[in-house]
Amino acid sequence: MTTDEVYHFFGACIMMSCIRYPTIRMYWSKALKITAITDKFTRARFFKLRGAIKVVIDHDVPEDLRMSDTFWKVRPFLDRILQGCLSLNRPDCASIDEQMIPFTGASDGIVLDFELYQGTGSLIGKVEEPEGLGLGSLVIERLCQTLHRGTKVYCDRFFTTIKGAQQMMEKSCT
Repeated sequence: MTTDEVYHFFGACIMMSCIRYPTIRMYWSKALKITAITDKFTRARFFKLRGAIKVVIDHDVPEDLRMSDTFWKVRPFLDRILQGCLSLNRPDCASIDEQMIPFTGASDGIVLDFELYQGTGSLIGKVEEPEGLGLGSLVIERLCQTLHRGTKVYCDRFFTTIKGAQQMMEKSCT
């Protein structure tokens, strides 16, 4: 894999996220092909790169981190994306929601923070006073850590519990 291929691979992925087709193979179809993608590599090469791309050297990652972080192979990449999200200005209102991947719907707004699900246990260590909180409330607690005090937080019923709402009210988040 060359530096040029990596550059174009990530560019193709960004383009694919903007021009959404139901399947990746459609970007190389005769009727729908995107030449900015198809001129850089064949479909087979794209899938080979996608399957082989790595952002860490395996033996440089401690065994305990491998065991505790499901995403250790792409953690530096995820941390860089998160760093960009956290650098954005915080609004007066924010919405918290879950998203399953792959996602082909449409959404408005800007991602300010995110947490990739690795089980309830991984959230407990990132939240103050996690006792008695369910998964939804733990997510709210974790994602509100990067919001300003007094931010209006909107969420659906998955995240809403009486205990979680009480804890948010005590922290002056609404």
